[in-house]
Amino acid sequence: LKQVGSVAVGIIVALLAFDSYFTVKETERAVLTQFGRFIGIRDPGFNLRIPLIQGARKYPIDIQAFHQDKINTYTVDNQELDALFTVNYRNPASNVENVFKNVPDYEERLKTLSVDRFKAEIGRVNVTEIAQKRGETRDRILKVLKDNARELFGLEVTDFQITNIDYNKTFREANNAASVAKAKVEQAEQEKRQALIDADREKIKAAGEA
Repeated sequence: LKQVGSVAVGIIVALLAFDSYFTVKETERAVLTQFGRFIGIRDPGFNLRIPLIQGARKYPIDIQAFHQDKINTYTVDNQELDALFTVNYRNPASNVENVFKNVPDYEERLKTLSVDRFKAEIGRVNVTEIAQKRGETRDRILKVLKDNARELFGLEVTDFQITNIDYNKTFREANNAASVAKAKVEQAEQEKRQALIDADREKIKAAGEA
């Protein structure tokens, strides 16, 4: 029994020793806690903690990204669309304490904020403006999202991309009809120009023969 007890004690000691340190990568920072309460920030490298009393929660500080699929919304002219967009962001090392204390679900909050700001901006423009000037619409959303994410959560939004937009059937049909009509107009103008060129050529030829 003594031998079994010694083995058990040895295992416990080994486990506690193993749990007494942790490593932090260059792309992250760790929050050291004691019974769940904030103690301090730990930088990259080898760090110590008191087993069973202190814990460590790690946060990435490099660029992160998330995608939002099938975001349904309406333009100012009441045209429905579904969009897919991507947000790139980072949580600065200087903001780790803030997210631990005040915004533990910061990514979910940023997702909610991005959807809200996207819908708000799309609701201010008409559908043709989005179709023709997607880059300008994206830039406006990126700016407001950057400002709000920094003010509300201390996060840095580095990029916002509208990767896909599905317009409703009515708009697609109208857009296709407009494209066909435009193509016909261009074709008619080309035929008219060619007819004028042919007429001039015939005039020159007739003058030469005369």
